[in-house]
Amino acid sequence: LFRSINTALFNIPDGNAEYIKSQEGFSDYYSGFGWFGALDEMSPFIGYQLRLAEETSFVYNESDGLVSRVMPAANINTNVYDLNIHDFENNGSMTVALYNDDERINSNDYVLAAFNGEQCVGHTEGLIFPLDGNMIFPLMVYGDDTADLTFEAYNKLTGEYLNIDEKLSFTIDMRLGNGNDPVTMNLGTEGPGEYSVGSPYPNPFNPIVNFDVEINSDSYVQAKIYNIAGQEIATIHD
Repeated sequence: LFRSINTALFNIPDGNAEYIKSQEGFSDYYSGFGWFGALDEMSPFIGYQLRLAEETSFVYNESDGLVSRVMPAANINTNVYDLNIHDFENNGSMTVALYNDDERINSNDYVLAAFNGEQCVGHTEGLIFPLDGNMIFPLMVYGDDTADLTFEAYNKLTGEYLNIDEKLSFTIDMRLGNGNDPVTMNLGTEGPGEYSVGSPYPNPFNPIVNFDVEINSDSYVQAKIYNIAGQEIATIHD
């Protein structure tokens, strides 16, 4: 039986708890307000890790009579990125604020993703933080050991993949930022300012053809094959 997190943890005194996470999401506690984050419901049959400010005894609350805030969860099912969280032994979390040219992004148009090398290890959409009205990205990241993480943002309206310059290290059970003090990340451009694609060789070819691509910076590259009717046949590099 799922319960709103603010109902389930109602019996913890204000300020005694700081943070809670499951395998799929997390929430932070804000004194005088309650819990907020991508984890907005709890079940007695799912494991959680709870961080307390001091030793506390409490009872999981199943009362339906309490008035509680039900928060919209971040969409972790976005199919832009290939991720199976059960492939990893450990996780951590970070609360991120995205900026574009020093302007805070407060739209639902973006998905934030983390990578270990070329492998996606976490992605999330944004939530409006109710205490200041700005958008935060509650990102769960996954791994088996420490790793260097890179990040990108996907624009759902334009289909653009945007570089993010900031890099962070993954550590087991990491917790970075919160709604009041998020980790800041800045969007770059979708790709290089200049690029060139060389002529195919050999010409004629059989059975392999080569193209040389030159770009002026580290950038996201996707290569697709289309037939002469304009139909997509295959993605050969992503």
